[in-house]
Amino acid sequence: AEPTKDQILHDLHVTPPGVSEDRKHYIGFYSEKELAAVMDLVDGYPEDDVCFIGFFMVSAAIQHGGVGSGIIDETSRYLKELGKTAIRLGIDKGNPQSTSFWKKNGFEIIKEVSMSGGVILLAQRLL
Repeated sequence: AEPTKDQILHDLHVTPPGVSEDRKHYIGFYSEKELAAVMDLVDGYPEDDVCFIGFFMVSAAIQHGGVGSGIIDETSRYLKELGKTAIRLGIDKGNPQSTSFWKKNGFEIIKEVSMSGGVILLAQRLL
């Protein structure tokens, strides 16, 4: 679904419980002058040496061309240089396209979590 302006403005400030907003980074990735992808990255969650991707979306116009995987690889290299040991994220179990993307990019399912909206697959990529 297309995100709404209100959802995006809300998501800019949402953090996990006990995490201050200064540890959250909403990052835009550009190709030329066009926004190609966005990522919500929380530093030091759930542990100091881990980062959590709360949201990642690549423009539909450039999906399936390796751009998303390139961003994840470059982000992983950068976080490793900073001393991080892993990246975690949640995947909607009912979204096979998303599950396939994250597995292809080195994320392994470590746990299933039941939520009110369904089952989330907690995934992790070691750096």
